Amino acid sequence: MKHEVSTHFSETQVGPNEQDLKTVSDSLGRQLRAIYGELVSAPVPDRILDLLNRLQTQDHARASGAEATDEETPL
Repeated sequence: MKHEVSTHFSETQVGPNEQDLKTVSDSLGRQLRAIYGELVSAPVPDRILDLLNRLQTQDHARASGAEATDEETPL
C-alpha cells in the first residue's frame, strides 16, 4: 500500500501560519541585536589590549630587521 504525504496545511489543521512565523522571527531578531549590540560595545579587556600591543611591537621589530626574542617580549 502506497502512502502519500501532504506538504500543505489545510485550513482545519493546526500549524504555524505566516504571521506567527514573522512575529517569532522579528522577536528573535530584536533579541539577537540587543545581545550582540551589548557585546560589540563592551570594552576590550586590558589584558587583550596589552597582548595586541606586544604582538604589534614584535611585528614591527621583525619587519625592521631587529627581531625580538621570546625572552625579551614573552606573551
